[in-house]
Amino acid sequence: MNPSDSLVLSLDVATKEEVQEILSALWAEIKWVRIGTMLATSIGVPEAVRLAIRVFNKRVILDTAFHDTPRIVAQSVAIAAAMGAEYIVVAGASGRACIDAAAKRKGKSKILVSTVLSSFDEQECVEIYGRGIGMMVERFATMALANGADGIVCSAMELAMLNTVQPYAKLVKMVTGVRPFGTTKTSGGRSGTPTEAIRRGAGFIAIDTPILEAKDPAAMAQSILDEISEAQKSRGPK
Repeated sequence: MNPSDSLVLSLDVATKEEVQEILSALWAEIKWVRIGTMLATSIGVPEAVRLAIRVFNKRVILDTAFHDTPRIVAQSVAIAAAMGAEYIVVAGASGRACIDAAAKRKGKSKILVSTVLSSFDEQECVEIYGRGIGMMVERFATMALANGADGIVCSAMELAMLNTVQPYAKLVKMVTGVRPFGTTKTSGGRSGTPTEAIRRGAGFIAIDTPILEAKDPAAMAQSILDEISEAQKSRGPK
């Protein structure tokens, strides 16, 4: 697999101008972008997707983690798929019916189910869900499989369990909270390096601040691509 097929730039910026600046600087290095709540709230999903696909020829993962009634989620997924988003994230906490409804309206797109935020530690997970991280990630992964989703969003710390226990291995995993060695960890919770994530079986690694705030974004992205390439050579079993 080409390293650029695994690296996802999280466009956690607030303006159209910032999108244009960063994607212009990363024309060759970045193939996939992740559109989240900040950009969606700022300029709107249609404009964000249009910029990414039509102007900069990027592939899109829409991660606004749809969480509503099954009818609303299904309609939202259909709209996002029609815009050209290839992966669409639905909140695992939205429940089985929502995941099933999303899967039935995804068209040619694919559904990722968000599990436990990578910013959560064990205590916070228990406070929110009443169960630990491992148990909740496994529960959401089971829901994803049973209801027609194609993958999940998780941290690098859960990958060993997910990729060595069938049937979770077949799920696409987008890993968040990824920080290249030597960069600043900007949020608490569970993080990992690109090498750790790829060796443990990540399909996508989503990175924001280390690239967005780098003095030379293209050089940072290329460094991460090189790290991914090396990790793929020694990748463990999926």
